[in-house]
Amino acid sequence: MKTFVCLLTLLTLATGLGQRVNAQDLQVSGTVTARDTGEPLPGVNVLVKGTTTGTATDVLGRYSLAASSNATLVFSAIGFDTQEVAVAGRSVLDVALAPTVSDLDEVVVVGYGEQSRATLTTSISKLDTTALRNVPYANAASALQGAIAGLRVQTTSGQPGDAPRIILRGGTSINNPNGAQPLYIVDGVIRGNINDLNALDFESVQVLKDAAATAIYGARASNGVVIITTKAGQAGRTQISYNTSLQLAEVGGRMPLASARDYIYFGRLGVAATSERSPERMSMLTRPNGFGTGNDLTNRTAFTTQFLTPQNEHKLQEGWKSMPDPLDPTKTIIYQETDWQDVLFDPALTQNHHLSVSGGRPEAAYNLSVGYLDNEGVTIKTGYRRLTADMGGRVEVRKNLSLDGQLNYSNSSDDRVFSDNQIFQRALGLPPTAKLYYEDGSLAPGQNRSIGNPLYHLSRSKSKNSVDRLTLGLHALWQLAPGLTFEPSASLYSVRATDNNFQMSFWNGPTQFVDARDASASNSIYWQRQLDGVFTYDRSFQRQHNLQAKLGTSYYDRRFYQASASGRGASTDIVPTLNASSEPVSAFSSVTDQAILGYFGRVTYDYKRRYLFAASGRYDGASNLGANNRWGFFPGVSAGWNVHEEAFWNAVPALVSSLKLRASYGVNGNISG
Repeated sequence: MKTFVCLLTLLTLATGLGQRVNAQDLQVSGTVTARDTGEPLPGVNVLVKGTTTGTATDVLGRYSLAASSNATLVFSAIGFDTQEVAVAGRSVLDVALAPTVSDLDEVVVVGYGEQSRATLTTSISKLDTTALRNVPYANAASALQGAIAGLRVQTTSGQPGDAPRIILRGGTSINNPNGAQPLYIVDGVIRGNINDLNALDFESVQVLKDAAATAIYGARASNGVVIITTKAGQAGRTQISYNTSLQLAEVGGRMPLASARDYIYFGRLGVAATSERSPERMSMLTRPNGFGTGNDLTNRTAFTTQFLTPQNEHKLQEGWKSMPDPLDPTKTIIYQETDWQDVLFDPALTQNHHLSVSGGRPEAAYNLSVGYLDNEGVTIKTGYRRLTADMGGRVEVRKNLSLDGQLNYSNSSDDRVFSDNQIFQRALGLPPTAKLYYEDGSLAPGQNRSIGNPLYHLSRSKSKNSVDRLTLGLHALWQLAPGLTFEPSASLYSVRATDNNFQMSFWNGPTQFVDARDASASNSIYWQRQLDGVFTYDRSFQRQHNLQAKLGTSYYDRRFYQASASGRGASTDIVPTLNASSEPVSAFSSVTDQAILGYFGRVTYDYKRRYLFAASGRYDGASNLGANNRWGFFPGVSAGWNVHEEAFWNAVPALVSSLKLRASYGVNGNISG
């Protein structure tokens, strides 16, 4: 697919205010921000070089201190490069600090927590979210393509908005690749997919690959785990950000199909050759087919090929083509040529809009965003529309207790073809001599519905669908004692979907009129509850031994209800709903329930960030398994050695910056959730 993207970003900016005093003793003030994000940095140390005079920035990144006009200020903060700036007589001095560049210092999200990459002993990859900002993805899972080693993303449908097939390290099912979907965790909420999420709301995307990393998620983690964290409120000035993009797409390559002239030429010669053994086939040359001459200008035939006569020679003036009959060059065949790829595919415009507002104080911060995507498909009559809203907030209830809340909502709908096989495969095989329009200007149906004119048949099908997804989450962080925390969380996730389809009356070829008017309707409700509680103990001993232990429990239940019905025999095309059907065909409904209870724990230890060890385990029980197989234990263990932390590493050339050796073992489950 060829694309052109135009991006526009508007950000509010704040400037520091200061006043100039005498040149020898200035009151210098300003704002310190992060160079990569532009956000204010609280807690930055500002020191007058060579003195003990200094201060720290407030929650808005602002500072103020007295300094001489020829002094130098030193700005330092954890995670950022120290910067020295000469005052040079200025009373206003704004500074942007660059983050410290070190992959080893990067913090990654692991199961139920975070860990420094330097002490990580399992396989976890992190997506560069720049890719999400630069290209609008109708389905956020597509952003993983080519971005994570060992992760294969396969597009299985041309329908805009459809989820790709994701397989991590080969998957666990040979016979069912679609059953190899990873487990998705979005802000701590388990999901079967990430459909209809807005990628511009993502803060980080990380993939847990090996069994030791995913063992803590137990019975559903055999295909890997994708952990997504959405943007949260940041203390500081209010920031308003608006992003919009326009994307123009077209089919990148087309199939090399035979021309209408070649189709007629080889078709007629082929029939003549086979008729030597089967003489009855000679009649095909005069029948109303793609290379036969039995067609006419009426609505009774589906193809344009016919011998030139005084009655039809005017068609040559209208753009029809002609060729000598390869079996009798004294006769001329006229025909109209249609490239059905021109009919089926069109350039498609996609527009994406995203507005976000964030800000707050250290004790209370918020983030709000809304987004709208309209994604036209390169196939006619297809498209995808999505409205999203995301709200998150954090409040400090007490010095040792804070609450986080999240609400995510999306509404989506799409226009899709009635049959991928008939439209994308068979319709493109319709002979190039088939009629696109009849003489009266109406659309011709083609050979029949399964190999017909896509422009006609797509216009005779009506569909309307809608999917609403809602996530509500609440999380608390409670500092029980130095080094000991408790994190309870609760969430609700629901999906409501409706789908209605109506087949209008149509011509199945030029002579067969079908007025069955099949109609169907379906509704489904998915409801999921999740409760988690995690105790964490984090302690360092003698600045050499670092220990972290987690112990928690998780409860998950869901109910899926669906009902559908179909009918036929409506008396008109005007009323496309099921109630107009005179004949009921089928009715179906079902309710399925599942509950999973798990207990888990993990211990990580390192000595001087040099020798690393981690062990985890989960004990899961599922309601949909038999009594003798309901519970399972899923352990994981891993170890690592940071060779570059050894004293002998100083002799290694600087070209090699670090070396880590690690090994892991784990057990996962594969129960559907």
